[in-house]
Amino acid sequence: ASGQAITARPDVTRFPKGGYLVAVGSGRYVDIGDNAAGSTQAIYGIWDNGAAVTQASLQTQSIVGTGLGGSGSTYRLSTHAVGPATDAAVAGDNAISLADYYSSRKGWKLNLPVAGERVVTEAAIRNGRLVISSLIPSTGVCTFGGDGWIIDVDVTTGNRTAALDTNNDGLIDAGDYLGGTMVSGVKVGAVPAAATILGGTGIHRGLEFKMINTSNGSIVRVPEKGNPKLSRRSAWEQLR
Repeated sequence: ASGQAITARPDVTRFPKGGYLVAVGSGRYVDIGDNAAGSTQAIYGIWDNGAAVTQASLQTQSIVGTGLGGSGSTYRLSTHAVGPATDAAVAGDNAISLADYYSSRKGWKLNLPVAGERVVTEAAIRNGRLVISSLIPSTGVCTFGGDGWIIDVDVTTGNRTAALDTNNDGLIDAGDYLGGTMVSGVKVGAVPAAATILGGTGIHRGLEFKMINTSNGSIVRVPEKGNPKLSRRSAWEQLR
Protein backbone atom coordinates (compact mmCIF):
# COMPACT_ATOMS: atom_id res chain seq x y z
CA ALA A 1 0.00 0.00 0.00
CA SER A 2 1.07 3.61 -0.45
CA GLY A 3 3.35 4.79 2.36
CA GLN A 4 4.05 1.24 3.52
CA ALA A 5 7.66 0.30 2.91
CA ILE A 6 8.85 -3.29 3.36
CA THR A 7 12.26 -3.21 5.06
CA ALA A 8 12.33 -6.57 6.86
CA ARG A 9 12.47 -10.10 5.50
CA PRO A 10 9.14 -11.95 5.14
CA ASP A 11 8.58 -15.59 6.00
CA VAL A 12 6.79 -18.12 3.80
CA THR A 13 4.69 -21.23 4.38
CA ARG A 14 2.44 -23.41 2.28
CA PHE A 15 -1.18 -22.30 1.88
CA PRO A 16 -3.88 -24.96 2.43
CA LYS A 17 -5.38 -24.37 -1.04
CA GLY A 18 -2.09 -24.48 -2.92
CA GLY A 19 0.65 -21.94 -3.46
CA TYR A 20 2.28 -20.09 -0.60
CA LEU A 21 1.39 -17.68 2.20
CA VAL A 22 3.86 -14.78 2.48
CA ALA A 23 3.84 -13.09 5.90
CA VAL A 24 5.42 -9.67 6.35
CA GLY A 25 5.05 -6.38 8.20
CA SER A 26 5.39 -2.87 6.79
CA GLY A 27 7.40 0.10 8.03
CA ARG A 28 10.87 1.63 8.00
CA TYR A 29 13.19 3.03 10.66
CA VAL A 30 16.32 4.14 8.84
CA ASP A 31 16.47 7.94 8.46
CA ILE A 32 15.88 10.72 10.98
CA GLY A 33 12.58 11.52 9.29
CA ASP A 34 11.33 8.00 10.02
CA ASN A 35 10.84 8.91 13.68
CA ALA A 36 7.60 10.69 12.73
CA ALA A 37 4.36 8.72 12.87
CA GLY A 38 3.72 8.75 9.11
CA SER A 39 1.05 6.57 7.53
CA THR A 40 -0.66 3.58 9.14
CA GLN A 41 1.39 0.39 8.85
CA ALA A 42 0.14 -3.20 8.78
CA ILE A 43 0.95 -6.88 8.99
CA TYR A 44 0.06 -8.98 5.96
CA GLY A 45 -0.51 -12.64 5.16
CA ILE A 46 -0.66 -12.78 1.35
CA TRP A 47 -1.65 -15.87 -0.61
CA ASP A 48 0.75 -16.18 -3.52
CA ASN A 49 -0.72 -18.46 -6.17
CA GLY A 50 0.38 -16.50 -9.22
CA ALA A 51 -2.62 -14.14 -9.30
CA ALA A 52 -2.62 -10.40 -8.62
CA VAL A 53 -3.33 -9.32 -5.03
CA THR A 54 -5.00 -6.03 -4.10
CA GLN A 55 -5.84 -4.50 -0.73
CA ALA A 56 -9.53 -5.13 -1.44
CA SER A 57 -8.84 -8.87 -1.87
CA LEU A 58 -7.41 -9.18 1.67
CA GLN A 59 -9.62 -9.97 4.66
CA THR A 60 -9.31 -7.28 7.34
CA GLN A 61 -8.49 -8.28 10.91
CA SER A 62 -8.47 -5.64 13.67
CA ILE A 63 -6.94 -5.02 17.07
CA VAL A 64 -9.92 -4.18 19.26
CA GLY A 65 -8.49 -3.52 22.73
CA THR A 66 -5.97 -4.28 25.45
CA GLY A 67 -6.04 -5.78 28.93
CA LEU A 68 -3.82 -6.83 31.82
CA GLY A 69 -2.88 -10.48 32.23
CA GLY A 70 -2.18 -12.30 35.46
CA SER A 71 1.53 -11.82 34.84
CA GLY A 72 1.07 -8.04 35.01
CA SER A 73 1.86 -7.53 31.32
CA THR A 74 -0.43 -5.72 28.88
CA TYR A 75 -1.96 -7.84 26.11
CA ARG A 76 -3.82 -7.11 22.91
CA LEU A 77 -7.15 -8.52 21.77
CA SER A 78 -7.85 -8.90 18.06
CA THR A 79 -10.58 -10.25 15.83
CA HIS A 80 -11.35 -13.77 14.60
CA ALA A 81 -12.85 -12.55 11.33
CA VAL A 82 -12.64 -15.87 9.46
CA GLY A 83 -15.25 -18.25 10.82
CA PRO A 84 -16.74 -18.45 14.32
CA ALA A 85 -14.41 -18.29 17.31
CA THR A 86 -14.38 -20.85 20.12
CA ASP A 87 -13.83 -18.20 22.81
CA ALA A 88 -15.88 -15.14 23.83
CA ALA A 89 -16.69 -13.17 20.68
CA VAL A 90 -15.67 -9.56 20.03
CA ALA A 91 -16.89 -7.07 17.44
CA GLY A 92 -15.61 -8.08 14.01
CA ASP A 93 -15.62 -11.84 14.61
CA ASN A 94 -17.04 -14.27 12.03
CA ALA A 95 -17.15 -11.68 9.25
CA ILE A 96 -16.62 -14.36 6.60
CA SER A 97 -16.81 -18.14 6.56
CA LEU A 98 -13.66 -20.17 6.05
CA ALA A 99 -15.01 -21.52 2.76
CA ASP A 100 -15.72 -17.98 1.48
CA TYR A 101 -12.32 -16.84 2.68
CA TYR A 102 -10.60 -19.50 0.59
CA SER A 103 -12.75 -18.79 -2.46
CA SER A 104 -12.85 -14.98 -2.42
CA ARG A 105 -9.81 -13.67 -0.51
CA LYS A 106 -6.10 -13.57 -1.22
CA GLY A 107 -5.04 -13.49 2.42
CA TRP A 108 -5.44 -11.05 5.28
CA LYS A 109 -4.17 -7.78 6.75
CA LEU A 110 -3.96 -6.43 10.30
CA ASN A 111 -3.56 -2.67 10.68
CA LEU A 112 -1.30 -1.53 13.52
CA PRO A 113 -3.41 0.81 15.67
CA VAL A 114 -0.87 3.11 17.35
CA ALA A 115 0.49 6.20 15.58
CA GLY A 116 4.04 5.47 14.48
CA GLU A 117 3.81 1.71 15.07
CA ARG A 118 5.63 -0.29 12.42
CA VAL A 119 7.47 -3.54 11.68
CA VAL A 120 11.19 -3.49 10.87
CA THR A 121 12.17 -7.00 12.01
CA GLU A 122 11.74 -10.26 10.14
CA ALA A 123 8.60 -12.34 10.44
CA ALA A 124 8.70 -15.87 11.88
CA ILE A 125 6.17 -18.61 11.16
CA ARG A 126 6.00 -21.24 13.89
CA ASN A 127 3.47 -24.04 14.42
CA GLY A 128 0.90 -22.48 12.10
CA ARG A 129 1.24 -19.03 13.68
CA LEU A 130 2.93 -15.77 12.74
CA VAL A 131 5.18 -14.23 15.39
CA ILE A 132 6.33 -10.70 14.62
CA SER A 133 7.66 -7.67 16.52
CA SER A 134 6.41 -4.11 16.11
CA LEU A 135 8.04 -0.91 17.34
CA ILE A 136 6.71 2.49 18.34
CA PRO A 137 9.62 4.97 18.27
CA SER A 138 9.97 7.65 20.90
CA THR A 139 10.41 11.25 19.82
CA GLY A 140 12.37 12.08 23.00
CA VAL A 141 16.07 12.68 22.40
CA CYS A 142 17.08 11.31 25.81
CA THR A 143 15.04 8.10 25.79
CA PHE A 144 16.13 4.59 24.89
CA GLY A 145 13.98 4.24 21.79
CA GLY A 146 10.29 3.78 22.47
CA ASP A 147 7.94 0.85 22.87
CA GLY A 148 6.84 -2.27 21.07
CA TRP A 149 4.73 -5.41 20.88
CA ILE A 150 5.16 -9.11 20.13
CA ILE A 151 2.19 -10.12 17.97
CA ASP A 152 1.09 -13.74 17.55
CA VAL A 153 -1.80 -14.74 15.25
CA ASP A 154 -2.88 -17.63 13.02
CA VAL A 155 -0.76 -17.37 9.88
CA THR A 156 -3.34 -18.67 7.40
CA THR A 157 -6.23 -16.36 8.36
CA GLY A 158 -4.85 -13.73 10.76
CA ASN A 159 -7.36 -14.92 13.38
CA ARG A 160 -6.45 -14.67 17.05
CA THR A 161 -5.44 -18.01 18.50
CA ALA A 162 -4.55 -19.42 21.91
CA ALA A 163 -0.79 -19.00 22.11
CA LEU A 164 0.34 -16.72 24.95
CA ASP A 165 0.79 -17.71 28.60
CA THR A 166 -0.66 -14.61 30.25
CA ASN A 167 -0.54 -15.91 33.85
CA ASN A 168 2.90 -17.58 33.76
CA ASP A 169 1.63 -20.98 34.92
CA GLY A 170 3.42 -22.88 32.16
CA LEU A 171 0.15 -23.79 30.43
CA ILE A 172 -1.71 -22.41 27.44
CA ASP A 173 -5.39 -22.78 28.31
CA ALA A 174 -8.58 -20.85 29.07
CA GLY A 175 -6.90 -19.40 32.16
CA ASP A 176 -4.87 -17.25 29.76
CA TYR A 177 -7.94 -15.64 28.17
CA LEU A 178 -8.86 -12.06 29.11
CA GLY A 179 -12.58 -11.71 29.73
CA GLY A 180 -13.02 -15.07 28.07
CA THR A 181 -11.16 -14.03 24.90
CA MET A 182 -7.80 -15.22 23.57
CA VAL A 183 -5.03 -12.64 23.35
CA SER A 184 -2.89 -11.95 20.29
CA GLY A 185 -0.01 -9.77 21.43
CA VAL A 186 2.03 -8.68 24.46
CA LYS A 187 3.56 -5.26 25.15
CA VAL A 188 7.32 -5.31 25.57
CA GLY A 189 7.95 -1.88 27.16
CA ALA A 190 10.90 -1.03 24.90
CA VAL A 191 11.76 -1.42 21.22
CA PRO A 192 12.03 -5.19 20.55
CA ALA A 193 14.35 -6.95 18.17
CA ALA A 194 13.24 -10.07 16.33
CA ALA A 195 12.67 -12.91 18.77
CA THR A 196 15.12 -15.76 19.27
CA ILE A 197 13.05 -18.93 19.78
CA LEU A 198 14.01 -21.62 22.28
CA GLY A 199 12.05 -24.85 22.75
CA GLY A 200 11.03 -25.82 26.26
CA THR A 201 12.17 -29.09 27.80
CA GLY A 202 11.11 -31.17 30.79
CA ILE A 203 8.03 -29.68 32.45
CA HIS A 204 8.09 -26.92 29.82
CA ARG A 205 7.94 -29.32 26.87
CA GLY A 206 5.24 -28.05 24.53
CA LEU A 207 6.13 -24.43 25.26
CA GLU A 208 8.44 -22.13 23.34
CA PHE A 209 10.24 -19.15 24.79
CA LYS A 210 10.68 -16.05 22.69
CA MET A 211 13.81 -14.25 23.92
CA ILE A 212 13.71 -10.62 22.83
CA ASN A 213 16.54 -8.11 23.13
CA THR A 214 15.16 -4.61 23.72
CA SER A 215 16.38 -1.04 23.34
CA ASN A 216 16.69 -0.54 27.11
CA GLY A 217 19.28 -3.33 27.37
CA SER A 218 16.99 -5.97 28.86
CA ILE A 219 15.99 -9.38 27.54
CA VAL A 220 12.25 -10.12 27.66
CA ARG A 221 11.11 -13.74 27.79
CA VAL A 222 7.69 -14.48 26.30
CA PRO A 223 6.35 -18.03 26.90
CA GLU A 224 4.13 -19.26 24.07
CA LYS A 225 2.53 -22.41 22.78
CA GLY A 226 4.95 -24.66 20.93
CA ASN A 227 4.95 -28.12 19.42
CA PRO A 228 6.47 -30.93 21.51
CA LYS A 229 7.33 -32.87 18.35
CA LEU A 230 9.54 -30.02 17.13
CA SER A 231 11.71 -29.93 20.24
CA ARG A 232 14.86 -31.56 18.92
CA ARG A 233 18.55 -30.95 18.33
CA SER A 234 19.06 -28.12 15.82
CA ALA A 235 22.79 -28.60 15.16
CA TRP A 236 25.61 -30.98 15.97
CA GLU A 237 29.32 -31.47 15.52
CA GLN A 238 30.75 -34.83 14.47
CA LEU A 239 33.97 -35.83 16.23
CA ARG A 240 36.40 -38.27 14.70
